[in-house]
Amino acid sequence: MDIVLDRGTQFDCFGFQAWSRRRDIKLRYGALHRHGSIATTERFHRSLKSECTERILVPTNKAEFEEELEYYRQWFNGFRPHMKLKGRTPQEAYFNMRAGNYKPRIEPRPGVDHRTPCAKPRMVIAGKPGAKVGVKLSFYKGRRHLPIIEVVRA
Repeated sequence: MDIVLDRGTQFDCFGFQAWSRRRDIKLRYGALHRHGSIATTERFHRSLKSECTERILVPTNKAEFEEELEYYRQWFNGFRPHMKLKGRTPQEAYFNMRAGNYKPRIEPRPGVDHRTPCAKPRMVIAGKPGAKVGVKLSFYKGRRHLPIIEVVRA
């Protein structure tokens, strides 16, 4: 197994190096002075903190904490759109599925014609223009910090 790290002193100490050798973990470091060499990993940690652990009372029980992290992982991969993936979730990208923002959409404006040259991106409209819409808000596994937002016909 490999772990990609930055050059923090906590990873450069003898104790951590010995711990990783005992577990046959190969340590790899992001490129020195190269902006973005481990940016994706750093961004995930920032999201985990701001969207999960800073919004809940973190359980002190290890099994409960692991359960919360697993719920966050499932929500992050299955329901949260990512800019880097052009609005797709990681699951949509991995399974080569169309992103939710490119699926046929509900058009609330009556008489809108998306065949005009300036209507971009050209989207398929589900049903007729002028549909009444609403927003459905739910929470993954009942966790209020993991929202699922859907636009639905009213």
